[in-house]
Amino acid sequence: DQTFMPYIRSAYQRFNLVCCLNLSKTIDSAIYPNTYQLLDALLKDDTDIAKYLASLGYDLIIVGRRKENLLNLKKELKVKVKVMPLDLSEFDNVEELYNEVKNDDIDILVNNAGFGLFGEFSKTDIETEMKMINVNIKQVHYLTKMFLRDFIKKDNGYILNVASSAGFMAGPKLSTYYATKNYILKLTEAIYEELR
Repeated sequence: DQTFMPYIRSAYQRFNLVCCLNLSKTIDSAIYPNTYQLLDALLKDDTDIAKYLASLGYDLIIVGRRKENLLNLKKELKVKVKVMPLDLSEFDNVEELYNEVKNDDIDILVNNAGFGLFGEFSKTDIETEMKMINVNIKQVHYLTKMFLRDFIKKDNGYILNVASSAGFMAGPKLSTYYATKNYILKLTEAIYEELR
């Protein structure tokens, strides 16, 4: 019986973990003009999931655009940490990430990378929105599918797709961001039902 369990295993068992993080705390006007970080209300910052899982003894593979931020996080964690500085708005990097770690016996995938863009839909920058869709939807979709296939084969594995409360509603002046989070929520719910 192949099931998907929506919780994290006991701290007594050690697993490898791929944690896709967006470690930018400030506006990066060179890459994402007019954007700001949208963090889930339950998290103080986007490293909390990695810190929590490390506190349980999970080894981590952390992914983000800024190598320096990843290395700083690695120093804080008391477990084995592999750093992979990749911009997940570029799909080739998403494929590279999966190909690099697929043989590392991954047991948990956390899709936590994402960003938003504020403004009226008719006026926001289309290039930035396409990057947002790549990060917030395409990479989540691809990594979820690829790791889910692996987890089904070995009859073990967990996926956490972070969607935020934006996944439950429409968001004027954040329309594309809210739409991406709706996608993540509905995709994850559908997969959960398929695996019950």
